[in-house]
Amino acid sequence: MTQPKIDLENVLNAVVLEEQAPNYDALMRWCKRYPQYQEALTSFFAAWAIQMEFPVDTPVDESRLANLGVSRALNLLDQQAKQTVKESPTERKATRLLIACKSAGVSREKLARRTELDVSIIDKLDLRRLTNVPTTCADRIAEVLHERTEYIQPLITGPPVVERGVRYKSTKRPGANVEDFAAAVRSSSLTRSQQEFWLRAAGKEEPDNR
Repeated sequence: MTQPKIDLENVLNAVVLEEQAPNYDALMRWCKRYPQYQEALTSFFAAWAIQMEFPVDTPVDESRLANLGVSRALNLLDQQAKQTVKESPTERKATRLLIACKSAGVSREKLARRTELDVSIIDKLDLRRLTNVPTTCADRIAEVLHERTEYIQPLITGPPVVERGVRYKSTKRPGANVEDFAAAVRSSSLTRSQQEFWLRAAGKEEPDNR
């Protein structure tokens, strides 16, 4: 049997170190990171939340705590199921990458830094002006925003966005200028090693010598 990449004990230790309190949003983040431990995480957060409700100097009945934890865990699992349905990709309102970033509390600069892309590429992805975008790009963005790749993919590869408020002399609907992902990488401010990584991800040759 294939072993998980990280032990449950290490995951729980990380939770305690990173989280100030056992709130619902924190539980959702950790369940997205480690879906294989969803039930264990839910039980852990439930027991932690209940334990915090007792005064420090009050002895805790461990069996009662366990029973309460199971009850709370079932409630949280039910909430999570409803939340998943509510936030399914087909029902979400975000139609632009930067809108999704704002919802996640991630700036475009932070997204660029965490994905090892530059801001110019992030802006082009937001406007869906790049073609042949590798799946690795959507994967990295999804990881930073704690979303699924399936949700991010259409935000960066759908029909190009034609910004409002621009007048055109032609009576025809204006087209948006698009650019190959590899070309955008070559003209970006990324380091050579970063360019090489993204060009390989796109199935292209190494960057031009400059």
